[in-house]
Amino acid sequence: MAVWLLQIAPWGLVLAAATSAGMLFICRFTILSVLAVAALQLAGGLVYSNADTPAFLAPLLAASYFLARYVNLARGLLVGAVLLYCSMVSSVEDFETAIFGSILFCGPFAFGRVVRRRALAAEHARTAAASLAGVDAAAAAEQAIADERGRLGGQALSVIRSSVEQMNEDAAAAAQNLDPVLIGRISDRGRAAVTELRSLLGLLRTSPDAPPAPQQDQRQKAWLVDAATAAGVGLLSLLEAVLAGAPPGNMPAWILPALLPLPLAFRRRNPMAACLAVAALIAISPVLGLPFLYGFTLGPMITFTVLAWSVATARQWAGWMGLALLGAVVIWRFYLIQPGAVPLAIAMFLMPALAGQEWRTRDRDRRAAEAQGSALASDLYDHIDRGIRSERLRIARELHDVTSNAVGVMVLQASAAQTLHERNPQGARNALANVESAGDHALTELAELFRVLDTGVIGSPALAAPAGETLQELITRMRTAGLNVDLVSDPLAVPAGLSRTIYRTIQEALTNVARHAPGARASVNVSNHGAGIVITVTNDLPRPVAAADSAGFGLAGIRERVDSLGGTLTINSSGGSFTVTAYFPIPDATLS
Repeated sequence: MAVWLLQIAPWGLVLAAATSAGMLFICRFTILSVLAVAALQLAGGLVYSNADTPAFLAPLLAASYFLARYVNLARGLLVGAVLLYCSMVSSVEDFETAIFGSILFCGPFAFGRVVRRRALAAEHARTAAASLAGVDAAAAAEQAIADERGRLGGQALSVIRSSVEQMNEDAAAAAQNLDPVLIGRISDRGRAAVTELRSLLGLLRTSPDAPPAPQQDQRQKAWLVDAATAAGVGLLSLLEAVLAGAPPGNMPAWILPALLPLPLAFRRRNPMAACLAVAALIAISPVLGLPFLYGFTLGPMITFTVLAWSVATARQWAGWMGLALLGAVVIWRFYLIQPGAVPLAIAMFLMPALAGQEWRTRDRDRRAAEAQGSALASDLYDHIDRGIRSERLRIARELHDVTSNAVGVMVLQASAAQTLHERNPQGARNALANVESAGDHALTELAELFRVLDTGVIGSPALAAPAGETLQELITRMRTAGLNVDLVSDPLAVPAGLSRTIYRTIQEALTNVARHAPGARASVNVSNHGAGIVITVTNDLPRPVAAADSAGFGLAGIRERVDSLGGTLTINSSGGSFTVTAYFPIPDATLS
C-alpha cells in the first residue's frame, strides 16, 4: 500500500502504517478493526480522489476475508457494505467500478465464509470428541442395559405371566365339573403362550441395532460438481464476450473464453494438470491472436481463484509448481495489456491460496477430531453393545427356563385331563391340580425374575434364583407331572451361581424329555469329576423327534450358560437314547 501512496505524497506511509496497525487486531476485534480500516480507506480515497492507484486493494481484500471468517453472516454483510463504500468513495458513482468493487469484495468474503464453516466444523468435532472422552463407558452401558431390560424383559414377562395366570384360572374352574371346553382352553392358551414365548425369545436373541454405516465415497459427486462448475464458468465467459461486443463472426475469438474454464472439471483429481492446461491456453493465445479478457473478466478470475484454492487445499508440490507457472503466465499477460491490473492479478492467486491453506489446516483438525470421536464412539458402542447383548441373552435364558418347563408341564397335564375326564374323573382332577401347581411355581419364579429386573442386578450368571427349589424338589415335581425320572447325585459344595446353572441345565433337559419324549424313562446323574462337576441327563428315544429341540432356544441357552462358566456341553443321540452331558470346572473349589 505504501509503495503506491509514496509515489503521490510522502505522508502516504503514515496511512499505510495505520492501516497495517488496524489489521493486526482483526482476528480478535474483527468489527472494530474493519471499521478502522474502512475509516482509513475513506480518508485515503478523499485525499487521493484523482489518483489511479491500487493501494486500497490489499486492505479491502484482507478485511473482506477476515470479516467473513470471524463474524456471522448478517453483521459481516452490514459492516462489509460500509467497508466497500469507504473503499470506493472516490468512484462510487461509476456504475461499472461499483460492480467491479463489489465483485472484489464478494470473492474473499466467500472464501472467508467457507473457511469459517470448516473451522466451526472442526471446533464442533473437537467438542464432540471431548464430550465422548468424558463419558463413563461403564455407566453408559449400565444405563443402556437398564433401559433394555425394562423395554424387553418387562414386556416379555408380562405377556407370559398373563398367559400362566389365565391357564391357572381355567384349571381351577375346570376342576369343579371337568368342563372339556375349559380343559381344551388350557391347552390352547399354553400352545399360544409357547408360540409367543418363542417369538419373544427370538427378539431377545436378536443383536441390537448397529450404528449407522459410514457414508459412501463422495468422489463421483465431487467430479459432477466440478464438471458443472466448469460448464457454468464457461457459459459466464461466453456471456461476458457477448456483452463486451466480441465479433460474432470471428469464431477464434470465442475459443479461449469457452475453453479456459474447462480444466476446472478435473481440478481436484489433478490440480497440476488443470493449472498447466489453463497456462498453455493463455500462453498460446497471443500467437493465435486470441484475447482472453472481456468485460469484467469474471470467467478468467473465477478460474484462477478456484485453481489457486484447489492447489492450496490439496497441498501437493506438483500442484504448487503448476500454480506458480500459471500465475507467472497470467501476470505476464496482464503486464503486457494492462499493467495497472497486475496487483489485481497477484491478488487473484494470493488470496485464495492463503484461504485454501487455512481451510486445509482446519479440515485436518476436523478430520483428526472426527477420527478421535469415531474411535471413542466405536469403543463406547462396543461396550454398550456387549452389555445389551449379554443382558438380552440372559433375560432370554431365564425367561425360557422359568416358563418353558412350567408351560410345557401345564399343557401336557391339560392334555392328560382332556383324555381322562370321562373314564377317570379323579385322574383328570389330579392332572388339573398339577396344572395349577406348575402354574403357581411359574408365577413364583416370574415374580422373582420381576424383582431382580427391578433391582437392576447386572452380570450374575442367572438373573433369578430358582425360587429356592432344590434339585431333589425339581425331580419330585417332574415326577408328579408324570415324568419317569431317576436322580443320582454326589454330595456337592459349589458356588451359588454354578448351583443355579446346574439346576437350570437339568430343568431344561427334563422339560425337553417331557415335551418330546412323553412316557420315556429318564435318568439324571450329577457327579464330581476332578476339579469339576459332570451332569448327564439321558432318556429313551421312543420317537425319532426326541432330539428335535437340540437346535432350539432351550439347549442354546444351556450352551451359553456352560460356555460362560468355561465348561463344555455335549448333546448326543445314538443307541436308542438321547443324552445331554455338561461339564463345569470349579477353580479353587473344595468338593465334598
